[in-house]
Amino acid sequence: LPAPGSMLQAPSGALDSNGKADVIFTPWPVLLSSSYYGLTFFHAAVVYDSGGQPTVSTNSVPITIVP
Repeated sequence: LPAPGSMLQAPSGALDSNGKADVIFTPWPVLLSSSYYGLTFFHAAVVYDSGGQPTVSTNSVPITIVP
């Protein structure tokens, strides 16, 4: 679920048995404009249990928009 004001549409991914995941990020189309090139933002993830309760979160990592 994206956070309020998120620059990404609902990212999705699933953890494998080793706790690793590939995530697909879909930016809002406005972020594909050259005026956003060089912008860096930070992303973190939250893991929810089957009841929808958060159980763990990741450290944030920088993501820079490039052409």
